Amino acid sequence: MREYQKYLEQVNALQCNGSRPFAMPVSVCMDPFSKRQIALYDFNRDHNSITNDEWVAWFKSAFEEDPQELDVLKQRLQRAIRFDTESWTRTVHKQLQLQRNKVLKSDVFRYVNWLRIFAAGHQLYVGLGDESTPSPAAKPVEAARGGKRQVPRREGSREDAAQNNGSVGGRCDRAQYC
Repeated sequence: MREYQKYLEQVNALQCNGSRPFAMPVSVCMDPFSKRQIALYDFNRDHNSITNDEWVAWFKSAFEEDPQELDVLKQRLQRAIRFDTESWTRTVHKQLQLQRNKVLKSDVFRYVNWLRIFAAGHQLYVGLGDESTPSPAAKPVEAARGGKRQVPRREGSREDAAQNNGSVGGRCDRAQYC
């Protein structure tokens, strides 16, 4: 509807004293499939029998809001969103105690810029340190006896190929042309 209103404003801007330009009706600007579905379910009649004024009224009804619904939505959002400012203030105070951040106390502009950057990082990683559990300790690797490194053998390795006359899979007979 906003696009149609923009279109109407542009057409009406071209209006002269003696003539009025032709403006397309709303129903012409709609997708035919959507128009049929809306007419069937919302108007409960054929899409050809709905006038232009009815289409305009139907589209403009979307702009009307029930204040009760907005209040309910606002209450739900207030209940859902809770900010934990205590952890934020604690981490900022800890960071300001560091020697590298002492200069920020005397320069407000540098402090605000630092705070913006620090706040973005804090929002991303605030709870990750507390929630993560340490991974289980890796098993120590025992050294091989005799000082020689033990490598597990694969099937079809180079040694097997040398023993089998160049064939990895098994013994090669000359009659098979392998």
